[in-house]
Amino acid sequence: MLTVLCMVAMPSSGQGVDSLLKKQRRLFPQEKAYVMTDRDLYLAGDTARMRAWIYDCNSEKPQSMSRFIYVELRDAADNLKVRVKLRATSPHPFNSLITTFNSPVIGGQKPKERASSPLGEDGGGFRGYIALPPTLTTGDYTLVAYSYYMMNTSEKLFFKKLLHVMNPKDISKGLLPTNLTKERPVREDELEVPEGANVAISITADRLCLADSTSNIVWSLRNQPDLFTTEDIREGQTTFYTPKLPYEGGQTVSGTVFGNLRTKKVQPGVKVSMMIPSQKIANTCVTDAEGRFQFSGFNLPDSTLVFLSAKKGKRTRMDNIRVDGDSLPEHITHLPAMRNYYKRTQDVPQDMKIVSSTVDIANTQLLAEIMVKGEKKERVTETYQNLASRTLVADELMDRGIRDLESALLRMPGVQMINGNLCYRGKPLRFFVDGLEEGFGEDYNDMSMPSVGSMVALSYPMDVIQRIDFIRPEDTAFLVGGAGMGGMAAVCITLKDATDQRNISRSSALKLHWPLGYQKYKKMVPVPATESWPVIFWNSNYTVRRSQDIMRLAKKVIGERREAGDNGAYTLHIDGFTKEGKPLHVEKTFF
Repeated sequence: MLTVLCMVAMPSSGQGVDSLLKKQRRLFPQEKAYVMTDRDLYLAGDTARMRAWIYDCNSEKPQSMSRFIYVELRDAADNLKVRVKLRATSPHPFNSLITTFNSPVIGGQKPKERASSPLGEDGGGFRGYIALPPTLTTGDYTLVAYSYYMMNTSEKLFFKKLLHVMNPKDISKGLLPTNLTKERPVREDELEVPEGANVAISITADRLCLADSTSNIVWSLRNQPDLFTTEDIREGQTTFYTPKLPYEGGQTVSGTVFGNLRTKKVQPGVKVSMMIPSQKIANTCVTDAEGRFQFSGFNLPDSTLVFLSAKKGKRTRMDNIRVDGDSLPEHITHLPAMRNYYKRTQDVPQDMKIVSSTVDIANTQLLAEIMVKGEKKERVTETYQNLASRTLVADELMDRGIRDLESALLRMPGVQMINGNLCYRGKPLRFFVDGLEEGFGEDYNDMSMPSVGSMVALSYPMDVIQRIDFIRPEDTAFLVGGAGMGGMAAVCITLKDATDQRNISRSSALKLHWPLGYQKYKKMVPVPATESWPVIFWNSNYTVRRSQDIMRLAKKVIGERREAGDNGAYTLHIDGFTKEGKPLHVEKTFF
């Protein structure tokens, strides 16, 4: 059961039902989600491109107090096939919501009030995609979208829509959707899009796929049920529901530190260190009376590797760290499949055969969207290699039977152990991990450096390390963090890519954790007009200047296809919000 509600007593002075309903909705604002996909029909192994919004029912505008939205694909048996986490494109542009509700924000600080347009700098919302597994069988799947805050309610209030998926093998056997084997009705809709609206635009080839037509943003937001109605309120009411779960404003990594595996006793007062080298993040905290720790206030992309270690006192390392999993629903009621949607036919269009045979490259066929400009950043690890007087390759060390970093360093000329410190020419070493210098807090000894027992870097298992670069004191002045001060040498560790670390062995002193991070934005590339492809145009972030501009755009894209010999019908599908924050839907078919 997903519903998590709290009752609070509030003084009432005989207010009317309408006034009390407004108070209830103000104490517990309702979010509604909507996802537009570039079409309705996909092949297994294809890519479903999306634009999503979260709508606040009080302000009646799209909002971004929830910084993330979760989008899932589930089959008819409610098996989770894909789950992605999308990050809001604009940082909290909606002041009307921010200033009227004082709900806490998990994983980050509540945004400060700032002046902005009703739709923010780029229309707000969320952009991303779902890579459909190539093993999907032909059938109807449920696309589900919700925020962490929406889990205060029932999953019945989550956004849901059907996506139709075909396995390419079934096309070769003559199985096709019924909608593709008959003429579609002519649409006479006028193309009027208000100036200043921010929308997502999809243009599809009707003979190859269906436009995103099973729902639209206006219909969906109007028909999603309200969390509270007048039937839930009685005159003179003094108790109201408030949400227990906060808005999700950032990433949170939390868990519990236990004693040894035999006692499993929680460990209060233990120092927990977290390092995320790829994001240049390092932090420490102390467990509470229940052995709990929590790090928050940062955002992590998907597949980010987090290193955690715990230490009691100066030297004693705690090996039993349990990290909390993602608190997301396991079961969501799926939508019923469409009856008689697929049927056998002897006349499979040649273009459909071509598309089905090239679906293995579908994940790279992403349509043009936004050009992002910026200077290329030099990899810090390249600087390591250029400055290093000696480089050790971790895989070669393991082949020689060297399984820990301390043993590897002690084999270097000039490195020795002095009073519990790894030193070079009598001075302790500095440690850098993917450009992040390890912070030591209060763990300093008489030599003003941490002892070996407190070094997190020395706990890294050798099979997560790609390369170890040793930099002499005279060359360390170029490193970030001033490692050259005092004539100290540096050990610079380059970790393997996170995708290569899933199957590594685990160090007893180090906990490796991959939290569910947000999806990285993927650059889109155009599909040539000479190629058959279901979606000939997709732009998830288009700000309208004039309706004529969209009409001109559609005619240009469709005209290029027809010049290439394709004279079929095309459907233009638009969803989004006006500059006043009202939902907007436009659909037109071109013949």
